[in-house]
Amino acid sequence: MKVFLGWSGETSHNVALALSDWLPKVIQAIRPFVSSEDIAKGARWSLVIAKELQASTFGIICVTKENSESAWINFEAGALSREIEASLVTPFLFNLREAEIEGPLKQFQVVINEKSDILKLLTSINNKQGENRLEEANLKSTFEMWWPTLNEKLQGIQQKVGKTPARQTREMPEMVEELLELARMQQREMAKLLDMSSELDQPRFMRQMSQSEQVGKINGGQRLRTLRETLGYRMRDVELASNQIAQRFENEEFAIPPSRLHDIETGGIIPSVLRLYSLAAIYRRDYGELLSFYGLAVDGISAAASGTPVPPLAVGETPPHEEKK
Repeated sequence: MKVFLGWSGETSHNVALALSDWLPKVIQAIRPFVSSEDIAKGARWSLVIAKELQASTFGIICVTKENSESAWINFEAGALSREIEASLVTPFLFNLREAEIEGPLKQFQVVINEKSDILKLLTSINNKQGENRLEEANLKSTFEMWWPTLNEKLQGIQQKVGKTPARQTREMPEMVEELLELARMQQREMAKLLDMSSELDQPRFMRQMSQSEQVGKINGGQRLRTLRETLGYRMRDVELASNQIAQRFENEEFAIPPSRLHDIETGGIIPSVLRLYSLAAIYRRDYGELLSFYGLAVDGISAAASGTPVPPLAVGETPPHEEKK
């Protein structure tokens, strides 16, 4: 039985590793998966994770005070719930109260770091084994035998966290940085407007884009902004989550800094295919749905292709784009 353990941040990672080592001791049929430990170097992250998600029967998301507002941890929870029944995805709260949970994580039944709750978690996992599940009495006796091992590890992690200064959710420097970024974006927008006004009398400028096309771009960005705000994400959250995706793919084109997101949402800038991919992953939406924000449909590609036939090349003829090479 495959159990997927999601994490984000050092403390969350340590908790995931502790659970990964301990769970098979109680229920031997469990095969835990922790991404940092089980993905070989050089493997394509997206393919490995997708394969593991599809093979998983249960998902545990390790949530701490440091990552509870992270867009990435919410993305992993959403990805799990798409592959596994939502009732089988459990946020494990470490050094965190249920009342402190906000956003999409609130839809899941959480488990807190207490002996009785962890036993309930093991019972839920055991029940998914069907005919191979352990007898309740055997499960409880095995749990009691191995509980001190997990408890000691979690207490050690707790002590380590206690020696580390707690992360403040919204420090003043961060707020000042965000205000400065917004001010810079406004300056850039003003510069664009000045450049545009100097060219208004030139016919080529008027032909660049029809009014309906410009409105379509802006409306698409507005819908992306509405979606982000509905999910409760800040621009900073999107930046951090997209940086994670860029690191996984080793391609910075997946990253979305706040200035670019602002241009996409309010400036009529259409996101690249890679950045739209990041937004679809972070917002847990189908890629085609975000394309539809700009009036495009994936199933319309075939129709568009049939209306623009490309003449076949003669035998030995060089494609036009290669003639100058």
